[in-house]
Amino acid sequence: MPYERVGVLGKGGSSKVYSVLCPTKRIVYALKRVALDRADSETYQSYTNEIDLLKRLRGHDRIIQLIDHQITFGQGNRPRMLMMVSQAIEKKLTCIGHGMRRDRFRDHLG
Repeated sequence: MPYERVGVLGKGGSSKVYSVLCPTKRIVYALKRVALDRADSETYQSYTNEIDLLKRLRGHDRIIQLIDHQITFGQGNRPRMLMMVSQAIEKKLTCIGHGMRRDRFRDHLG
């Protein structure tokens, strides 16, 4: 995938989300990398279902758009890594009445 890593947007269990730049389009996207080497078949299937659903929802203006994806395989044709590139959307959160401050963050798939 020809993207330049800009920074880390978040991380959890088996995944990390990066801010990446597409050098040809000069657009910033979110890249989610998921380690699949320890995932069971049900978990793997849930990721492939998510990809299929996002493909069917392409073009809908209220859905974060999937730009690109890739699954790499290791020994024995076992899934190793999933990479999903999607729109990176900037949002403002306002939590009223809970003593939380207004914050800016990047939204991404996942």
